[in-house]
Amino acid sequence: NLRIFVQDLTEEAWVEMLATRKARPPMPWMNLNRMAATDARKLYRYIRSLGAAGERMPLAAAPGVEPTTPYYVLDPLPPKALNSASVPTAPE
Repeated sequence: NLRIFVQDLTEEAWVEMLATRKARPPMPWMNLNRMAATDARKLYRYIRSLGAAGERMPLAAAPGVEPTTPYYVLDPLPPKALNSASVPTAPE
């Protein structure tokens, strides 16, 4: 929950984290690392304006351990695993 996470950071710490963080997928850190500091500050101020809400996120499960919460599997499928039935077609 970003609203809770940001409440624990100063604006400077947020800007530094966005510029340097390298964490697990699916968060697109490689894109956030390139964000201009002025945009990072605006994002920080916006998120803080929303106030704290929700629950803290659960800790990441260790490799090989089944998560206890709902989750998505983000493993890419090799081309041979795809078939015509699983690939959507454009409407005619």
